[in-house]
Amino acid sequence: MDKLMMINSIKHKEKLIVTYNNKAYFGCNQSWFPEETQVLGGCGPVCATNLLNYYGLLEDLNGETLVSQLNNIYRFIKPTEIQRLIPPFLKKNRFIPPTLGVRNLNRFRLKFMKLADTLYPKHDLRIKEFRMTTIDDNNLSLCLEFVKSGLEANNPLCFLNTFHDSKFFLSRELPTGKHCLVESVEELEILKSQSFLTHWVLVTGLYQSLKSKEYFLECSTWGQVAYFKLSDFYTKPNWKNYMFTSGMLRIVL
Repeated sequence: MDKLMMINSIKHKEKLIVTYNNKAYFGCNQSWFPEETQVLGGCGPVCATNLLNYYGLLEDLNGETLVSQLNNIYRFIKPTEIQRLIPPFLKKNRFIPPTLGVRNLNRFRLKFMKLADTLYPKHDLRIKEFRMTTIDDNNLSLCLEFVKSGLEANNPLCFLNTFHDSKFFLSRELPTGKHCLVESVEELEILKSQSFLTHWVLVTGLYQSLKSKEYFLECSTWGQVAYFKLSDFYTKPNWKNYMFTSGMLRIVL
């Protein structure tokens, strides 16, 4: 992978760094949930937790209080837990997933609205939505404008990848330097996993390849920094992508 240069970024990435078991992470990791079902479907609640933490709305998201606060957000941004809905004799059926996660933009938006009404009733909640589609030739350009305007306003973006088989490039290090801004990215390793299908991440930056001129989004996922190519969401469409649209929510609270 060639060198990436930063185009836009949120202003204070250091706010996303949390400490768990004496180790620093870029945002929370869904593997910290106590139950297996939460670990498998906890990307939506983690994305919401990271966003609230960036806005300074969570107290001391470190150490002993971290998991309890994750659990508290999980109660509001709760995924569809299949295992709790099916008969006991079907629970070990390998064809039935234990959870469907928070599987579309609208569900996340409605759940977040309830969270805000309950926990932050005095705040002015605003949500803008962007759906990624190959039907509209201008959608990629509109997507870039949506990302740029959000990041320039210092708003991280809640991003849902449904069924696009995008490669994630994982950074070996946390963002460093003043305000943790990463001016350029060179040494990355490819991280490709099923965990990134039907997965929520928090977008923190927009980068461009110096060689290919392709755009990459920087995000927090599984407590790490990762980058993925934006054009992957506009190539090789299949029926799943039409039925289950990937996209972003810009939430201001």
